[in-house]
Amino acid sequence: MTSATDSDIESAKSQDGFDQAAFEPGIAKYVCGLLVLWTIVVVASLAWSVHQQEQETLGTARAHAATAFEKDLSYRSWIAKHGGVYVWVNEETQSSVYLEKVSERDIDTPKGSLTLRNPAMVSRQVYDMERQRTGVHSHITSENPLRPENKADSWETEALHAFGRGAKEVTSIDHFDGKPHMRLMRPLLTEEGCLKCHETQGYKVGDVQGGIAVSVPMEPLYALARNHNRAVAVGHGLLWLVGAIGIVMAGRSLNTNVRERHYSERQLRDSETERQALAERNARLEAEYALRSTRVKLRLAARIQRTLLPKTEPTLPGFDIGAILRPSEETSGDFYDFLSLPDGSLGIVVGDVSGHGIDSAMIMAATSVHLRGLVASSSDLTAVLARLNRFLLEETPDGFFVTLFFAQIDPQDRSLSYASAGQLGYLLDSTGAGKRLDSTGTILGCLPDLTIPTEPPVTLQPGQTLLIPTDGFLEAASPDGDLFGEARILELIRTNDRLPSGETLELLYQAARRFSQDAPQRDDMTAVMLKA
Repeated sequence: MTSATDSDIESAKSQDGFDQAAFEPGIAKYVCGLLVLWTIVVVASLAWSVHQQEQETLGTARAHAATAFEKDLSYRSWIAKHGGVYVWVNEETQSSVYLEKVSERDIDTPKGSLTLRNPAMVSRQVYDMERQRTGVHSHITSENPLRPENKADSWETEALHAFGRGAKEVTSIDHFDGKPHMRLMRPLLTEEGCLKCHETQGYKVGDVQGGIAVSVPMEPLYALARNHNRAVAVGHGLLWLVGAIGIVMAGRSLNTNVRERHYSERQLRDSETERQALAERNARLEAEYALRSTRVKLRLAARIQRTLLPKTEPTLPGFDIGAILRPSEETSGDFYDFLSLPDGSLGIVVGDVSGHGIDSAMIMAATSVHLRGLVASSSDLTAVLARLNRFLLEETPDGFFVTLFFAQIDPQDRSLSYASAGQLGYLLDSTGAGKRLDSTGTILGCLPDLTIPTEPPVTLQPGQTLLIPTDGFLEAASPDGDLFGEARILELIRTNDRLPSGETLELLYQAARRFSQDAPQRDDMTAVMLKA
């Protein structure tokens, strides 16, 4: 068989209409699908980052308002405790008509006259200075004010009504002086020093006589948030561009191999010898194409998965948190995540998608991204899992399902509640005694209108340990067919209870692999541990 020169081959390709720039239909669909998925992941991450920044901005504004309130209340209480303060009488400061019944209201001294100022009067003058310097506006008000200037506006009136219903604080974003402000109002209790002015109104010590409203301008905080969001958007845009270029380049590489194969088939049809050679070469190309395609898919899927997993474990005062994920292949059907819920609690999620390979990895990525979106607006575990189940039924292929354990940790009262769809957890106390946290509902992605109940919260005591493993640990098998099992897992946790969570999980993984005598790992091994 004669060999053709490179120029002959290129000439023949041109005559056959060989266009390397055009994608084959199947590869074009594959590349477009990955681009769409990558775009969804980046957009979801950007939306989550923007939402977190919005929550941080609101939290900063509320903290500023609360600090201003406590400061105002502190010096007001000090003045009330000491029965008021005396100041020099001048053009701006005159004797108060509201204290005319106080016999010692005015005092004459060789240097001039002093007049008594009660807490409210001092507060108003300080509020005016504070507003001019910082833009923060504080206002004393009540439903029955002595001074017309203390009359409540519509927002303050609603807050006063809320105090009557037992509320201890009212906060919201409201337009004040035509601009957005964080408004905070807390009740003002009657003190002994307040009775000089307000005893005639029927107040007694301890009564709610009104409230102090603090209004913090939001525009400076919004400006900082906008700058942050612009930087995050640019970063996500660059990340998307790098990923998109990688996907397109991988697709072009695969496309070139397919076009080369088709060209070779057309050129080797003329003779039996050439057809035989074509068959052999085609078989090699098929194998190389399949292997390369699989490797590229696995690398892309693994890269996407790594971007979705938490970079570090969260820091929660009074708790030690660790996590481990060891896939059986390049990609994993297991996943874990740490989620900040709207009510301030921490969500810990461990999930396992049925099967292995690319499909399971993609379903895992879609599940993780969609779950992050759901918890951005709800802390109700049962409602979140019901919506996640509907998503899996509508958007994933038949035959796939997800087991998932969703724990909720409240850092304020150290309580634990959870909802589980076919996934086990364990709670060990300081003595080493273990309690199984059974599933509260059916696996996700199988049945419509599914309800996963949430277990009532329990308070975590010092020394208790929460462990959430996937079945890769439980079902790790020895050469004889014995399973690593629950008992061995809990015993290892008990004997290493003084180690940090991360080190304990690494020891658990090593013990499971030794038990299997380093046989090929049959399933992904994932676990999250929290020590109180």
